[in-house]
Amino acid sequence: MRPRNTRRPAAALALAVLAAFPLRLAAQLEAPPRPQGEIGFSLGAVFSFSAAESLHRQSWTAAPLAGMTAENTLAAAPAASLFLGGSYTRFFGRGIGIQAGFGYAKNGVSASASFKAGGTATAFSRHLTASDDAGEITSVPLYAGLALRWAGSRSTLVFTAGPALYLHSILVETEAGILAALSGGGAGTGAFRAPVSVPDQTWIAAGLQAGLSADLPINAATALFFELRYFYSPAKSFAWTWESGTLHGLDDSSLAVSWDAAAAAAAGAATRPLEVDPSIFQFSAGLRFRLR
Repeated sequence: MRPRNTRRPAAALALAVLAAFPLRLAAQLEAPPRPQGEIGFSLGAVFSFSAAESLHRQSWTAAPLAGMTAENTLAAAPAASLFLGGSYTRFFGRGIGIQAGFGYAKNGVSASASFKAGGTATAFSRHLTASDDAGEITSVPLYAGLALRWAGSRSTLVFTAGPALYLHSILVETEAGILAALSGGGAGTGAFRAPVSVPDQTWIAAGLQAGLSADLPINAATALFFELRYFYSPAKSFAWTWESGTLHGLDDSSLAVSWDAAAAAAAGAATRPLEVDPSIFQFSAGLRFRLR
């Protein structure tokens, strides 16, 4: 009696498995998963490292201020503030997709001035106290870009990057020191407080953005996410405006002098523009909803 050949069924089974694998892979390549859309809303904080300084330096050659000089170091520093944002992400399979979103951030500004003046007779040196309510820098980014997703057993990481369009606005108000002649011309000189500002204005800028988020699923359709994002926007310079009018003494508020528009314009021309970097870091948390 011939022994049975057990190799043929085993070989046939192996060939069948090997043939089925490429067919299954080809089916996956031809029919990727259905696109998935996600909407996210977040609340968090923004931080800016755009503290800036401007130098004002002015000298006089005509009496009664002949030989006198005045300097101000004008400083402005944005504070951390609230961030609101939203995004729509659509994945097309294999962790690749696109994302579009928007945000709103309003940074308060702290401003101060360090004033020094000297001449042939009298010298002054004062630091004008910083004001924590000296203006604001507002940013509204609109962005879009590539989204890459890595899914783990308990969380999902999403990296996004691309271009951004920004609508910015700025307002900075503070006081600086200035020298002016006392009433009567030959009565001498004094140091006075003068209002100085970067007037309220808006501008549009093109920039870049990149972010990384970690999604923690709550259920099949909802996830809690934490996101860190950097919004880059080019720096921009702004001229300071000195205001004319009645000025009061730096040390004695009862002392007053009338300061005309020509003197205010001369002080403005002697002040270096304030260069502001409106780029921000955003850290937020929110909910993401998967659309079916």
